[in-house]
Amino acid sequence: MRLMADDAAMSAVPLLTEPQIDVVVQRYLREMARFEKTAAVIADRLRRELRAEGNLRYLLSFRAKHPDDLREKLRRKSEERDARYAFEALSNEIGEVVTDLAGCRVVVYTVPDEERVSALVRRIFTLPARSDARPAPIRRSSGYQATHTLVLAPDAPDDTSIRGTICEVQVATVAAHLFNELEHDITYKKLGHPATNAEQRLLSSVERACKLADHLVEQLLDERTRGKAHLTGISDAAELRFALERATARPLSGDFARGSIEAWGPGR
Repeated sequence: MRLMADDAAMSAVPLLTEPQIDVVVQRYLREMARFEKTAAVIADRLRRELRAEGNLRYLLSFRAKHPDDLREKLRRKSEERDARYAFEALSNEIGEVVTDLAGCRVVVYTVPDEERVSALVRRIFTLPARSDARPAPIRRSSGYQATHTLVLAPDAPDDTSIRGTICEVQVATVAAHLFNELEHDITYKKLGHPATNAEQRLLSSVERACKLADHLVEQLLDERTRGKAHLTGISDAAELRFALERATARPLSGDFARGSIEAWGPGR
């Protein structure tokens, strides 16, 4: 009975027509500069904070969603009968419905680094007051592997044009990023044609290989850290901080964060 009720509710959600989708895309084109600026501002703040973290290798990119990608997303959501993507809601404030119009992506080496960066994102940015902001994002056990967090553009006293605009920040490992791009094109966007059974099997093999790569990379870097400590010893606070952060998989603060040998002088 519950399934029948859900099916009935889905069928009651009207499909977006192509003229309606075109209206939404045209409105987005008029507002696109706001989302481009939001992504750039979020990325700039994130870059400065990541540099301050130290001992962290990463790739950072940002963008505003391409209008063609928005058009395809609206078509998919309409076919799925997603009630959130009603024409009226999209007309009121498109950025409240399509929350990845502004986006930043951070690619790191390991899962602990992914968790560390995601915690940093939640610490330095304000999260929107909505259920899908997910104050504690969780990686999926299968399929697309990344941590997504919705954040708000920070207030700027000299510019209020982006205030309150939502940006989606994605954090993933290098290996997961490879799988994510393939999975996104093959099973989500269905570029060219829906995935065949053979393609699905191969994609599952790639997923397993990427998870193994995540595990091996983490082991390799841990071994690298142990090897450095064994060969050279720990000579200053910066090296001690690096070793402890690798061991605990989280950033340290206080005297460690200053990274100064003076912090370990007399009386410590």
